[in-house]
Amino acid sequence: MFERLWEPIENVQDYLDRISCGPSEEIRQDRECLDRLIRNHQIFVPFENLDIYDLDRDVSLNIGDIYEKVVARGRGGFCFELNALFQKLLEQLGFETKACMGRIVRGKDYMPQPLHRVLLVKLEEGWHFCDVGYGGPMPAGALLLSDGSRQRVKDTWFRVRQISHHEWEISREKEDGEEGLVRFTEQEQYPMDFVAPSFFCCKHPDSYFRARRIVNRCLADGNMRLWDDTVTIEKDGKTEQVVFKDGEELREGLRKYFGIHILTEFSKN
Repeated sequence: MFERLWEPIENVQDYLDRISCGPSEEIRQDRECLDRLIRNHQIFVPFENLDIYDLDRDVSLNIGDIYEKVVARGRGGFCFELNALFQKLLEQLGFETKACMGRIVRGKDYMPQPLHRVLLVKLEEGWHFCDVGYGGPMPAGALLLSDGSRQRVKDTWFRVRQISHHEWEISREKEDGEEGLVRFTEQEQYPMDFVAPSFFCCKHPDSYFRARRIVNRCLADGNMRLWDDTVTIEKDGKTEQVVFKDGEELREGLRKYFGIHILTEFSKN
């Protein structure tokens, strides 16, 4: 029953085509290729919770089901889907990886539940933090786990700190100071370990993902996000907002801005 959580990706090349990364034989197990895979994934595959918030569909963590949703149907997903599928892609491309459990600490003045799937990738320099399923200000490339290091990815500086022997925190620098993003442990987790936290995110009435519609994707020179009925586009230092008045405008906006095609009616506007 649960063996499908471990199954291989059906077609690696189709997945690479989905994120515009070229032939699989050209992918090397190095930092340059890893950064390109991460960045392109963030650009071409949106973070979204439409199945949870709008469509009331069960979210499967089976690799084949996630592949069908993301690659075949051009949808996105949340961390338990996207980081799982991306990890499987990297493994089949020859990278050494492990999944860990994390906590999203951004904007919180308390220690939240561990409800984030974290992906670590080992390169020659050591283990690197990689994330294609955060839906917020995550680095557009890999971060080396080096205590106290300050690392720049594109135009943003990030800080990596070892909180304890087994726990790390990633933060980003802003004009008004540092902002914590995620805390995680290095203890390896297995596909079954994410079933319960994913179920909580999908079904519990207090889940963040059941409270609002969220769609987010990176742009080559900015960011685009949908919160409930409003799209905010940040590009070239300028900000533009578009408000959808009804379900029909929402469907058209999802197609236009995020490449997501939804045919069913939306129960919430």
